[in-house]
Amino acid sequence: IRLARNLYSTKLLNRDLTQVKKYEGDFKAQKFRTYVEREAKRLKLELPLPRQEDMEAMEKTLPDLENFYYYASQRDNILAVNTLNGMAQEKESVGVLVTGGFHTDGIAQYLKEKRVSYVVICPVIDKLEDDDERYINALKGKKTPFEEMLEKEGAAVPGADDVSEEPKEE
Repeated sequence: IRLARNLYSTKLLNRDLTQVKKYEGDFKAQKFRTYVEREAKRLKLELPLPRQEDMEAMEKTLPDLENFYYYASQRDNILAVNTLNGMAQEKESVGVLVTGGFHTDGIAQYLKEKRVSYVVICPVIDKLEDDDERYINALKGKKTPFEEMLEKEGAAVPGADDVSEEPKEE
């Protein structure tokens, strides 16, 4: 149920993709409904289930979600390569790459394969206010107050125009 919730709300972590692929058939509307009904009965819970038509409509979005996560995972290496290229260009030996949790595993794996030292910092965040609004603003390229402060102090924060879609060749 956690996987389904995160899948449909685009909040999966990269490591969850393996589980989603493994149990892909379980996300079909009728099979999922049967599972939830059986577990609710076993646990003596009364759960309001979505209408069958709504569940079937959700099922139709599965190919789009699969594409979304496929392309998101493709960005892992691009983010890492562009960061390393930028550091080399600026002759920096230390850098910081801030991403959402989805990209952590893929970027870490890439850096490990390239024998690049790295540290992953994952803050524990119980709740984000305006979570969807922040995500949409980030996609639109709007700066956060933090990014504006960094720019004011002279630190550069790469925007969408500064990051290529393809890894830069050296």
